Amino acid sequence: MTQPFQSEEFFQGLFLDHGTVTWPNGYDICSDVLRYYCEIGRVCSREELDATFNPQPTPAAASVLNDKSK
Repeated sequence: MTQPFQSEEFFQGLFLDHGTVTWPNGYDICSDVLRYYCEIGRVCSREELDATFNPQPTPAAASVLNDKSK
């Protein structure tokens, strides 16, 4: 899916589809991820994205959430 991006003309063919940056081949970038890339000033790894958008609760936080006595 990313092969066409080697062409500047293809890259410039982006459009918005319900607020999401999309290209004619269906490739899109989530607006939250695009904003994150802009804020950190670079494209990052899948692992870094996962850590940012799907943080794992710490054991202490999990025990507080599961403690029904409070």
